[in-house]
Amino acid sequence: MEFENLKSQLEADDPAERAYAAEDLVTLNDFRAISVLIDHLISEKSIQVRETIFSALKSLYQSIVEPIGPLLYSDDAQLRNGAVNLLNEAEKSTISFLDRLSHDSDKDVRKFVLDALKGKKTAAAISIIRDRLEDEEINIRMTAVEYLGDLEDEDSALEIVGILKNADSLMLEATCFEALAKMNHASAAIEALDLYQDIKGIQPMLLFSYLKLLRSVGTVSHLEIVESLLEEKKDLCAKEIIDVLEGIHRREPLKTLPATLRNLLFERMENPTHPAMVFQIMTFLFDVEKEEMLEFARSKLKMDDPLILMAVFEYLEQYGTPDDISAIKNTADRIEDEELQEKMDDVLENINVRYQNGDDV
Repeated sequence: MEFENLKSQLEADDPAERAYAAEDLVTLNDFRAISVLIDHLISEKSIQVRETIFSALKSLYQSIVEPIGPLLYSDDAQLRNGAVNLLNEAEKSTISFLDRLSHDSDKDVRKFVLDALKGKKTAAAISIIRDRLEDEEINIRMTAVEYLGDLEDEDSALEIVGILKNADSLMLEATCFEALAKMNHASAAIEALDLYQDIKGIQPMLLFSYLKLLRSVGTVSHLEIVESLLEEKKDLCAKEIIDVLEGIHRREPLKTLPATLRNLLFERMENPTHPAMVFQIMTFLFDVEKEEMLEFARSKLKMDDPLILMAVFEYLEQYGTPDDISAIKNTADRIEDEELQEKMDDVLENINVRYQNGDDV
C-alpha cells in the first residue's frame, strides 16, 4: 500500500511533493522503485525533482546500472548528464556494462562512457578508455587521450605517439602533447618532440602544448631548440619558453649557458612582455651562473621594481659580501613593501653571519 501511495504522489501537482515521494520510495528497499523512478524521470518536467531522483538513486547503484542505460540515448541533456554522473560514481559492477556501451554504434553513448570513467584509475576502466584510442570519431579519440593523460597512464604513451604521427587535427596534436607531458614515459615524449624539428613551422595553437611537453622532459640537448624559440617565438610565449629552461635545469642542473642563449635571455630582460618575466629570468640566471652574476645583481640594486629587488636580495643573501652592505642599506628609502623590507634585513643579517663565521673569507 505504501509503495502505491508514493508512486501516485509522483504525479502530484506540487513539485515538492513529487520530490519527497521519490526520496521515500528508495527507502522502501522495493526493487520496483527503481523502474518507477527511472520511468518518471523521462516525463518529469521539474529540474529540481529530476535532481532529487538522481540523488535518491545513488543509494541503489548496483540495481540501476542496467535500467539507467537507456537514458544515455535521450535527447534531453539533463537526463544524459544525470545518467553519466550516476554511472561515474557507481561501483565496480558498472564496468562490464560500460565496456559493452563503449562499443555502441551511437558515438554520443561512447563519449558518455568515457565521461563516466573519467578519473577512475582502475585497470578495467583504463582498458576501456585505451580501446577508444582507435575510435573512428576524432572527438572520442581526443577525449580518450586527454583522460589517459589525466590518469598518467604511461602504458598508453607509445600508442599516443602513434596517434600524433598520423594526426590531421591541431586539437588532437595539442591533446597528445599535453597528455604525454603528464606521463612518466621520457622516451615516448622525446620521440614525440622529435617529430617537430621545424620550430618555425609549429602553429601558434599547438605551440603552448608543445612547450608543456618540452618543459616536462626536455634535456640539455634541447637548448638549441630553446634558443630558436626565443628568437622566433619570443613575443608569443616568452614566459613558457623560460619555463622550459627551468624544467631542463631541474632535471639536469646547468653550470653555465651557451653564449647565444645567455644573450637572448638578457635581451628578453631588456624588452620583457610583462614585469614578472624579468624576475623569472633573473632568478633563473642567478641559480645557474651563481657567483658569475654578482656584478649584474649589484647593478640592479638601483632599480625600484619590488620584484627585481626581491630577486636581487634573494641572490645577495647567498652570494653578497660586506662590500654590498652599504648599497643594500641605501635601498631602504625606496622600499615600501613590508615583505621586501624583511627580506632586506634578512640579507644584511645573513651576510654579517657568514663573514663573522669566516665562511666566505
